[in-house]
Amino acid sequence: ETAGYVQWPNTAWCPSDSYDPRFRPWYAAPSTGPKDVVVVVDTSGSMGNSGRAELAREATKAILDTLSWKDFASIVLFGEKVKATFSNKLVYVTEDQRRAMKAWIDQQEWADGGTDFRNALFQSDEDGHGAFKIIADSVAAGSTSMCQKAIIFLTDGEADFSDGDYIRAQEEASRYDTFIFTYAIGAGAEVAFCKNLACQNRGIFYPVRDGSNLAHIMASYYRYFASGQEMCDPTFVEYSDAITGEQLYAGCLPMYDRKQPLPKHVGVSCLDLNLLETIDNMKNNSGWHDLVCKMSDVSKTCRPLDLQDCHIEQLRKEAAEVSVCHSSAWEVKTSCPCIDQMCQDDPTYTDELGYYCDTWIGDDCYGAKTNWGYSEAGQADVLKYCKRSCNICEWKDPCPYSGASTCASKPSSVQPFCRACETDKVSGVDIEGCYMSCTDEKRTCPSVVNAASHTISWSGGLPRLLSLLVVAVFGLAS
Repeated sequence: ETAGYVQWPNTAWCPSDSYDPRFRPWYAAPSTGPKDVVVVVDTSGSMGNSGRAELAREATKAILDTLSWKDFASIVLFGEKVKATFSNKLVYVTEDQRRAMKAWIDQQEWADGGTDFRNALFQSDEDGHGAFKIIADSVAAGSTSMCQKAIIFLTDGEADFSDGDYIRAQEEASRYDTFIFTYAIGAGAEVAFCKNLACQNRGIFYPVRDGSNLAHIMASYYRYFASGQEMCDPTFVEYSDAITGEQLYAGCLPMYDRKQPLPKHVGVSCLDLNLLETIDNMKNNSGWHDLVCKMSDVSKTCRPLDLQDCHIEQLRKEAAEVSVCHSSAWEVKTSCPCIDQMCQDDPTYTDELGYYCDTWIGDDCYGAKTNWGYSEAGQADVLKYCKRSCNICEWKDPCPYSGASTCASKPSSVQPFCRACETDKVSGVDIEGCYMSCTDEKRTCPSVVNAASHTISWSGGLPRLLSLLVVAVFGLAS
């Protein structure tokens, strides 16, 4: 692969061979909208073969590095039953939370016992929660980004999984707008199960040879979302500088090749805030909280995923020929339908229960009255003002466009107000790790969950921003 990395000011630095900017939080997180991720890893005894357990451990950490404070995540380790979960509900992935999750990862047993795929996905008892139970409980508790969800499933073994189990998985994935990505490592892994589970749930199956760069392969899952989500507004990211270790805030925006109807993600450009002013001076300004709130709002806005089966099959073929879900007689199309470029949401609209359009992504807008108690007029308004998020825009086949539309033609999600001042239907934390609030006086900053000891540790203080840095990455390879 070929790619370029540009940084200002110039720094004398020799990164390790494992360093790849595309898996840094400032690159991966702004490439997609917010998401919920459950990492499900087989830790049966066979994972002790060929160094798989250590590869899986590092791959799980690499996935966490693609997430930021706007995302939610948890981890499930399974054998014959669920052996360990980081949290029974999804947690927001701030820098401090990521460190706690990595510390927990290092304390777990990664190769012991048998294998049961059902429990990994469906277990729901006092002994442990499978992936779908974690997602269901998180949604019920509001511990969610309210955007797309992904299950990232790794195994090296075999286990029973019936037709009824596949149907159950499809029903759960459809209910919670969940995409399932599966990874079969080693010659003994259950390829048929992994492929079927991914194909039936809008995901991609990856066959992985022993000794491969599993961390790179699994952490690349975010490119699926980057392929179908056009980010026209900046995402603001808190991250630790790879050179100095300092905490930084950066405003980042992806770059796209627009020579085809579906924009192709080719890189990310970032600018650190303190190039404009020192962070201390910013924090002493009366408008600092308003800035934090608006940076958080635009970063936390859910993005529609403009991918149909045709596009997904193309992505599967890029992964591996065996990952293509249709029969060999079905040729993967080179030209796919495209969405009506004029069909957009009204970013200022809130429905009768106080939700913005983007929070309808993945939900059935036609079921607003039946499922959530909206009035007929309320449901009609959702369908009128939230067409893109409701996934009711027209898909044109054949596609009449020679290229993608520009961001200038789309409504911006950057608004002159803070969402927390307009509605109480906000979730998660802001970029400083505090609960979303309208005024600074009402802010509370939660603690970090330390699941390894089932205790809570306080993440005191605000991150420091000391470096002056302009970063650009141009991911020119496919």
